[in-house]
Amino acid sequence: MFGDVSSRRYNFDSDIIFRNGNAYLELNISTDEMGSTWEGTGQYFRSSGNQVYEWIDDRDYLLYDFSLNVGDTFIVQETNEWPEATELVVTAVDSITLMDQTKRKRLVLSCMDGTGERVWVEGIGDLMGLLSVKKSCFLDVNENLLCFSFENEVLYQDPDEGECW
Repeated sequence: MFGDVSSRRYNFDSDIIFRNGNAYLELNISTDEMGSTWEGTGQYFRSSGNQVYEWIDDRDYLLYDFSLNVGDTFIVQETNEWPEATELVVTAVDSITLMDQTKRKRLVLSCMDGTGERVWVEGIGDLMGLLSVKKSCFLDVNENLLCFSFENEVLYQDPDEGECW
């Protein structure tokens, strides 16, 4: 057996929570196909310029930095949840055209230990899934972002997958 398979929908709550003077939005999750039932995850996010932060262990945790260039290193910081820091190096920077024909910056990052690569898209995150960046370079974790929508419009759909739900 290859492990559990599940699909989830995420959105952000409209209520703002303040931590250390910064405004965060809580990530909500739904596991039903229609997205009719949502629960808060207790995970809070904010963006500032080209960076995205998550509030973890009573501090700001840099989740993404879209200002990086080829050759730059990004350190996936350790947390209580993932107790080992991981280094990624940017190997390519280009753009991707979304389904609404807008272009977004795309970064390709390789694991310094040679175990694989990640693709980040500005305004979306890791194409393995929003929270997958914390699991970078772990060989036994396999996640995939199927779709990304904004205001009920699908902007990204994995070309290897079927319909969004």
